[in-house]
Amino acid sequence: MKVLERHLEINSKYFLLIIELLKSSGAEARLVGGAVRDALLERASADIDIATNLTPDRVTELLTQHDIKVIPTGIKFGTVTAIIKNESFEITTLRADLDCDGRHAKVVYSNDFAEDAARRDFTINALSYCPVTNVIYDYFDGVADLEAQKVIFVGNAEKRIQEDYLRILRFFRFSCRYANQLDAQALVACIANKDKLPLLSGERIKSELDLLLPLAGSADILYTMFAVGVLEQILPINNYNKNLHIKALKVANSFGVTLELSVIYAVLFSSTDISYNKLLALKFSRTEARVIMKMLELTKIGDTTTIITILKNIWLDEKDCLLYFIYASLTSNDSSLIYDLYNNLNKLKIPTCPVNGNDLVALGYSGQALGVALDLIKKTWVESDFLLNRSQLIKLVNNREE
Repeated sequence: MKVLERHLEINSKYFLLIIELLKSSGAEARLVGGAVRDALLERASADIDIATNLTPDRVTELLTQHDIKVIPTGIKFGTVTAIIKNESFEITTLRADLDCDGRHAKVVYSNDFAEDAARRDFTINALSYCPVTNVIYDYFDGVADLEAQKVIFVGNAEKRIQEDYLRILRFFRFSCRYANQLDAQALVACIANKDKLPLLSGERIKSELDLLLPLAGSADILYTMFAVGVLEQILPINNYNKNLHIKALKVANSFGVTLELSVIYAVLFSSTDISYNKLLALKFSRTEARVIMKMLELTKIGDTTTIITILKNIWLDEKDCLLYFIYASLTSNDSSLIYDLYNNLNKLKIPTCPVNGNDLVALGYSGQALGVALDLIKKTWVESDFLLNRSQLIKLVNNREE
């Protein structure tokens, strides 16, 4: 183990209060994992995780005595979450793994930070830091690997993966963010165990993909994942179009926005016949599934005029309409036309069709005929760039002027 004396800037107002309260009881408490790793890189970390040799019950008792709210978020694994104002802190009792089957782990509490570090996935995630003494504890040369831009498994890569097959996906995600190239030994171990990925729950796979896809460089990582047969184990795809993914990033940038996650998923599924129900089975939300399917439908329309009309309707109906314009631009023969359409529409106040169902009921329409008439009116109104007035639209479905 290497010990480094260094002050780390942690993007949190209250982490030190938690640490000091835990240590005031005579316990050990350190920041662990991502908070330490990212602080070394002078990056803000989304999560502040704390490890201690106190049991969850004792942590809860101690903090609640100081009016700090504590929630038993992962009590099965020794984790509670402390909340101070708008900040949350995961506090986990030091652990050792007794048995791992690739999906679940049986753990036992420990008093040893080294033992706890040994059960972690990568060397850069096995660091711990005491902010009271400004000491970093580095058990597996994680600091050196971080500086060298390497993502290396702790100990034997194959053994680490077989403890939890999700670590295959985590290897690609962490490499995408922290490494300048994939570790060869780790990649071999990932390929050797890729057929075990379907054993994981859909929720865990989806959550990991959601974290990977927005990262810079994810197109290159996905290309490798597909090339070695990993991506096909977790998604029902038969191709990955890296060029389309990169084009989507450029199009989003031209619109001045970050590429939405749903657009990336639509790119991934663009070469396969995916269904709404299949997306639900893959643990996409109903909203996500609807949006993705709606984007994919745009690729089946070859007529530019029809696409323009559909996009106008989407602009009218969808709050987050831009992602549809971005996706439509990917396969359009005239992406500049779609770009100009969005910008021109965006200058307008969203109008309301001057004719509604009540108007047509008053004219004697009902049932299926009512729906057909409403569709005709809206289609004609949209194609007129919303210029036709109520009288002109009524005339479409009635022989008299109103």
